[in-house]
Amino acid sequence: GAFFEYTYTMNEKLSAVAGLRGDHNNLYGWFATPRLNVRYEPIKGTIVRLSAGRGQRTANIFAENMGALVSARQVNILSSSTQKAFGLSPEVAWNKGISIDQKLKLFSRDATLSFDFYRNDFTNQVVADMEDARQIKFYNLTGKSFSNSFQSELNFIPVKKLDVRLAYRWFDVK
Repeated sequence: GAFFEYTYTMNEKLSAVAGLRGDHNNLYGWFATPRLNVRYEPIKGTIVRLSAGRGQRTANIFAENMGALVSARQVNILSSSTQKAFGLSPEVAWNKGISIDQKLKLFSRDATLSFDFYRNDFTNQVVADMEDARQIKFYNLTGKSFSNSFQSELNFIPVKKLDVRLAYRWFDVK
């Protein structure tokens, strides 16, 4: 594989990093994974980050599902080809997200407040189907698959040597 990255810094408030990776896999051939990260500080203490990119990986179905494999379940791999890893196509997803960090004072002490939202749209995903208690089926998903995640977080130090972190996380995965 080969990787190219370009960093553009307009000023202290705006910068961007663009990257492109090209790989050749003995099972899947050539593929590219682009990415873009932008950092913007509209006012001092407020940072907005945007990110987008493509990801591809080979699912290691046995290592990733050890808990299901220690049972007496029969393993069925519903493969689309014998020329692929475990007979399955690679997982491919488009990722995008935004993060906002705000520095502030809380009870006269420094604090940070953060909000993150990220979305993954899978164009291909490997499924470990355990609906049947007697077997586990592995196959490539047909249809849409996505995940949304949101997190808000407050960090501050009310007294010396005591860090407080309050966070809320929400997932929507289908």
